[in-house]
Amino acid sequence: MNKQDIVKEMFRQDLNSFSKLAFRLLNPKQALLENWHHQVINNCLLEALRGKHNRIIINLPPRSLKSHLVSVAFPAWVLGRMPSKRFLFVHNNHSLGRDLSDGCHYLLNHPKYRSIFGPILDSANGKRLTTAKKGYRHFANVHEKITGLGADIIIVDDPISATDALDQTARNAVNEWFDLNLLQRQNNSKKGIIVVVMQRLHENDLSGYLLAKQEGWHHINIPAIATEYEQWDLGYGQTYERKKGELLQTDRMSNEDLLDTLSSIGGYSFALQYLQAKYKPRYGIEGYGVEFITPLKHGLFYDGRKDGYSSAFIKFEEKDFLLPKVFGIGSAPIHNDMRIGMSEEEAEAAYGNLFLDTATGRHFYDDAQNQVY
Repeated sequence: MNKQDIVKEMFRQDLNSFSKLAFRLLNPKQALLENWHHQVINNCLLEALRGKHNRIIINLPPRSLKSHLVSVAFPAWVLGRMPSKRFLFVHNNHSLGRDLSDGCHYLLNHPKYRSIFGPILDSANGKRLTTAKKGYRHFANVHEKITGLGADIIIVDDPISATDALDQTARNAVNEWFDLNLLQRQNNSKKGIIVVVMQRLHENDLSGYLLAKQEGWHHINIPAIATEYEQWDLGYGQTYERKKGELLQTDRMSNEDLLDTLSSIGGYSFALQYLQAKYKPRYGIEGYGVEFITPLKHGLFYDGRKDGYSSAFIKFEEKDFLLPKVFGIGSAPIHNDMRIGMSEEEAEAAYGNLFLDTATGRHFYDDAQNQVY
């Protein structure tokens, strides 16, 4: 076997190598910024083909090449090796589906691809690329009627827009469509593969909805900043250890870039889209709230006559908590050893009859006692 044949065999056998080649063929003027998470995704997909996982959720930040790996390179590689396989791809809009299908079509027709796998493409009509062995790559939109379609591998890539994800009716519609329509498209419910790949957009987006059901989904959840120690399987007996606070890919998005993004989109969206819900938003979509922070730490007696009471209630933004906890910038606004509420003696010392001698004050006091830090 000569060197050229060895290289071709590498592309036929190794999904990582092929996904890099696919990127270069599709983007000849753009440098590929390789990173360990590409291997994590490819290894997970290979494990699915081997029968280790058949339900997978992949959550990564925007612009991390997840769609290239899962929706373009992967089907092209599988169809080159197993041209009878049938893929169904589902997206939130036609434009995205068309772009990814066109990318795969370009690969299947490329002379380099044909030299590796042979001329496998038989026809390309509308939303479907069909092989000579009657396998195909078909794409559809969420909510589209897909009666009669069957697939061995279903890929749900970007099922809802960022705007719709904030609308409960739109979220519920996507989740229900998945349960009532998409699951029925599997050719084999036991061996068929389903992959959901997306950035997190809401606590109850499709990823959150499926994970909450605890139905055995294999979860690849990689935030832009590690909120805890992580260990990832790269395949071939290799692993990657990621330390808490480590960025996903500094040559693509630096710490400064992430801080700018946090400032631009706000703490809630950042916690979902870039931290993949690893950090739980404190204030929800609103992104701000008021905290009752007296009487300071355990063991201290709060006396409002001496200490003052102007700082009892303070308005915070999500980033006031997110910056120290995730970025390590500044100190937490609320100490870990702070008490939940003040005693009646402290309330009387601080506010007198304002809290304790009127119905409104008593309600205000009781509500303050229920603050959770």
